[in-house]
Amino acid sequence: RAAGRYLTASIEQRLLGSGSALILPDFVTRSELHTKLAERLASIPSPLSTTEREVLMGVACRMAGDDEMKPPFRLRPGLIASILEFYDTLQRNLKHLDTFERLALGMLEPGSADDRGAERLVRQTNFLLAAFRRFERHRQETSRVDEHLLRQHLLMDAGAHPWRHIVVTVGDRTSDVHGLFAADWDLLARIGGLERLDVVVTETVLAGAFHERIHQRLPGIEEVRIEVDDERPVPVLVVPSGGSHAHIARDREEEVAGFARWVRQRRLPLERTALVVARPLPYVYLAR
Repeated sequence: RAAGRYLTASIEQRLLGSGSALILPDFVTRSELHTKLAERLASIPSPLSTTEREVLMGVACRMAGDDEMKPPFRLRPGLIASILEFYDTLQRNLKHLDTFERLALGMLEPGSADDRGAERLVRQTNFLLAAFRRFERHRQETSRVDEHLLRQHLLMDAGAHPWRHIVVTVGDRTSDVHGLFAADWDLLARIGGLERLDVVVTETVLAGAFHERIHQRLPGIEEVRIEVDDERPVPVLVVPSGGSHAHIARDREEEVAGFARWVRQRRLPLERTALVVARPLPYVYLAR
């Protein structure tokens, strides 16, 4: 979100005073994607909040435990959120409950008669399946939606004015903590009305395993390399009179202090001055 706001401000500043009309793109994170896409639908049920979903999952877990599906652990409040997160992870990776049941129990049940660990995992899996199915029934009874139901609505109804062009600037969840899940890629590949989908990545990312995965997620995607003028000099720090300046310091703390002194001596405008580092700065260095 912060990067999106800075980019918006940068676009506005560059075009300030141009006298032309400007329609800015929407910058959204992965968690906001479904809600933003659903804004174009004619009607959509109100979404369930995270807290409401946790309450529904808690009710589902307690009811599953009362129906002779006793979990092999004490059901504590903190576990409810983890169980809900596990359910979401299955859905986001296009693993339906029947598939999860077949794969998990097919691997565990053959050895459960002689292995107490496997028997415990079988009971745990049966409990989770019962809780997940009850959760889905409770969610349906509310007549409201969460991310997964919203995805189904988006695939069935494109809306009167669907999104025509989407640019993805993150990777997939395997390589990027802010990236898209398999279900997100599937949604973007099949949603109605979308005419163009661009995925922007660096050469370094494309050289890794993401290259193979993106062709699996989006079969037939066309690769286009953006040529960059490598002869253009990239200054370390641009000063008002032009040119560049490099700081040489013995450690990180000295580097930050030296940079601060350098800026103060030249009375540079603070709103247009930045120190960019490859790794986060410890707060102890910044406090002083």
